Amino acid sequence: MSIENCYNGPMEKAVHPSNERERTRFGELSAAELKLITACREGELATIAESRPNTEQPENRVRAGLVRFLALGGDDNTLVHETGVQLRGACLVGLLNLDHVSITRPIVLADCLIEQIDARHARLRTLNLQGSKLIKGINGDGLRSEGPIFMRAGFEAGASVRLITAQIGVDLDCSSGRFDGGKGTALLLDGATIFGSFRLDDARALGEVRLVRAEIKGGLECHGTLLENPQGDALACQRAKISSVCLREGFHATGAVGFEGAQVFQDVNCAGGSFDHGAESTSRNSDAHGELRSGIALSFSGARIDGALKLKDVVRINGILDLSDLKAGRLTDDEEGWFASRGELLLDGFVYGRFADAPADAASRIEWLGGQNAEHLGKQFRSQPWEQLISVLRATGHREDARIVAMEKQKRLRRAGKLVRGLRHAHWLYGAMAGYGYRPTRLLFMIACVWLICAAAYGLGYNQDPAYIEPWPRSDKASDKAVAVTRGPLDPLIYSADVLLPVVDFGHAADWRIVVTSPDGSPLIWGKALRILFWMEIAFGWLASVLLASAAGTLIKKD
Repeated sequence: MSIENCYNGPMEKAVHPSNERERTRFGELSAAELKLITACREGELATIAESRPNTEQPENRVRAGLVRFLALGGDDNTLVHETGVQLRGACLVGLLNLDHVSITRPIVLADCLIEQIDARHARLRTLNLQGSKLIKGINGDGLRSEGPIFMRAGFEAGASVRLITAQIGVDLDCSSGRFDGGKGTALLLDGATIFGSFRLDDARALGEVRLVRAEIKGGLECHGTLLENPQGDALACQRAKISSVCLREGFHATGAVGFEGAQVFQDVNCAGGSFDHGAESTSRNSDAHGELRSGIALSFSGARIDGALKLKDVVRINGILDLSDLKAGRLTDDEEGWFASRGELLLDGFVYGRFADAPADAASRIEWLGGQNAEHLGKQFRSQPWEQLISVLRATGHREDARIVAMEKQKRLRRAGKLVRGLRHAHWLYGAMAGYGYRPTRLLFMIACVWLICAAAYGLGYNQDPAYIEPWPRSDKASDKAVAVTRGPLDPLIYSADVLLPVVDFGHAADWRIVVTSPDGSPLIWGKALRILFWMEIAFGWLASVLLASAAGTLIKKD
């Protein structure tokens, strides 16, 4: 909408009193001021110049006090149309003091050069500063605006724009604006309430943009936005409440972007965004040891996102991506985003419901977890990210992928030295034989192989001449002497199973013995080898039984 068409309401009957009252109040009026007074009577836009002036000139000079007088409705001799003050291309001289005033008409100061505005605790209908330049910024702490506030389309602020605890009835539109806070704050909206959206599309801010504890009923829109505060936070939204967040399509921040403790009711979309931690940016939140974490590029620590966190197609994350203690409904990401933050990813406490338009296979997700901070994979190993991934994969039907991740977690635990030292080798053996309880078929296959190999060895020993396996002699009760008892032939398969399975007794192994010495008392090497194999099979059987029972318990518990 053009400036000329903004806020045009029904026309009132024009009144043209003499200018004596204005001269009495403001002295001699400039041509620009006379034009403004006439336009206010007629409900029209007073165009002093087609573009914003760079300096004050006699032909564009309008005193800020006169604008205040007209914004408040003038007097009986200077009537103001219901469309309010509409001024374009002027230079406002002096402080525009709207402190604690109540103004029921719109104020339009488009493409103007303005020295300073004080609107603390003002009650406004709407304020349009489109294309204007504020030399010394604006103080609007506690301001209340029924309608939108426009600082867009080439608007510039040479100092901080303060709107602490302000209430804006519709949008705060700063699209294509330029905000220079130097080394301080460019936009300060702590505790503000915006009932529409906060638009920063194609805007540029030098200094911090603060929305701490702010509430934005609509979205935070940052398409193509450039934020620069390399010594601190570029965008601070700690504990804010926002409907949705878009930091995408050319968004670039130099300095920390922080949403610690914030609540977002829909999605957070960072597709196409670029995040650089700057020189010495520091997160406002402390880690578990109470120390400030430096190098934060993007942080959602302790936040809640009811919709999706979209980190897909992120251009760059130079610094720490902190998702610790975040709760999100869905996660959308890709490998490019993982590598963008590799080695500087904090995931401890991150809880998400499912993956949406993102890899959900075990190999990809293990690589994702492998991008965590080195300490969280080593001495300060964090189990929660692994357990969360396993839980999500299992809940979404990827049970096999969940098992693979669970086995990888056990390997990482051992590498990190998180096991009792004496159990590390046993833990490795458990993994090799049963996949830490997630691969019982591997163990069953090993049991079958041992059973058949030993059966073959026993069969060969029995069929030798002389045999290395013979029946146990039984004693004759009458003569109390050992006598040979005729039995059927040895069944190697049953014999091997009887030896292998500790909880099963076929009564076959007890009837046969392995011969380790010849009748003349000399040792039989192959007989001793069979005896050793016999003992090893017994030991393996007990170990395999324990591991199999453990694996069964693991599957019952997890699946």
